[in-house]
Amino acid sequence: MKRTLCAILAASFLLGAPRPGAAEGVRWCAPVAPDLAAAGWETLTFDGKRPNRFAGTPEGTLEVAGDGTVSFLFAPVPADAGANAQVLRWSWRAEAAAPPTDLAAKGGDDRTLALYVAFAWDPGAATFGEMLRRPLVEMLQGPDAPGRILAYTWGGTQPRGARFESPYAAGSSEVVVLRTASAETGRWHSEEVAPQADYVRAFGGSAPPVTQIAVVSDSDDTGSEVRAAVKDVCLGPG
Repeated sequence: MKRTLCAILAASFLLGAPRPGAAEGVRWCAPVAPDLAAAGWETLTFDGKRPNRFAGTPEGTLEVAGDGTVSFLFAPVPADAGANAQVLRWSWRAEAAAPPTDLAAKGGDDRTLALYVAFAWDPGAATFGEMLRRPLVEMLQGPDAPGRILAYTWGGTQPRGARFESPYAAGSSEVVVLRTASAETGRWHSEEVAPQADYVRAFGGSAPPVTQIAVVSDSDDTGSEVRAAVKDVCLGPG
């Protein structure tokens, strides 16, 4: 995917300050309803790229449809839940999946789904490259734009459990493969990850608060059809 600037935007993806959401104490579950905008979701699209189609159901399922498309749907995480992001759980399924591609190489790196976890910008831990990119990020997204990202991914040729730097944002974004492109379709798969621990493993130091969650589907390079869904996205202390 030839979109270096868009990759920088995606790697810092979006609006900064978290807003109140469906929180229970410090446990937050992403709100899903037929009116996604009213539920707090926003989209990130790319110039020259057709966006995915996202739809919420009354039952709380987020449906994703793509056909040679790419875009993000993101929601802010309340501060109390973001500061206690020990465990993230969700379920996802695919009826039509993107074909296997090399997620570690620029161009051709399509994926059926990914759940992106964005952490607050931490200048004290930033690399030289991150500091160089930051003025552009803040110019476009404001001073509260997130910093580093974990991309929990369904797709690719890499084996399940593989971890590697994003080819678009080395040093500030890590891909974690949870399901390969050949994962079984037509059924729900449940996931549980540890964002704070995964952050430390990927970047070192201590994890800043989580500020945003995004659902991503990418089929623009292969022109493939994707039909998938996500539900029960919940973040909290365990």
